[in-house]
Amino acid sequence: MTVSWSATSTSGRFVPTEVHSDVHALAQHVERLRSAGSGYLEVRRSDDDYPVVALGFRSGWAVVHVLPDADTTLLMAGNGSLAPGDVADIPVMDDVVAFDGAYVMSVHAAWSALLRFVRTARTTVLGDLVEL
Repeated sequence: MTVSWSATSTSGRFVPTEVHSDVHALAQHVERLRSAGSGYLEVRRSDDDYPVVALGFRSGWAVVHVLPDADTTLLMAGNGSLAPGDVADIPVMDDVVAFDGAYVMSVHAAWSALLRFVRTARTTVLGDLVEL
């Protein structure tokens, strides 16, 4: 299966040029980012422009955005890793954004969710999504 993705480099800068690869190559890049401590990526299946799932993470915390179309952005509900009201600073492209703990999860949980989306092409496998 081929995915299209763009991501930060290990230097932390977002590179918007899409890469078309198999999931294994994407996973290798994510592992490099995890080793660096933070990163941001946007992923879609290569056979369609939408939906896009974005994953930003830093220091073990992560946030998942879902873009079902060009006009809508959803946040995946957190998994209780960080209490609502607490804040995690997460990279989004070249910025760092403060997210409420209600939308924060472990990097492992976020990566697992992204992989479920890639395998099924359905955002319903991501659980509760909240529109921004």
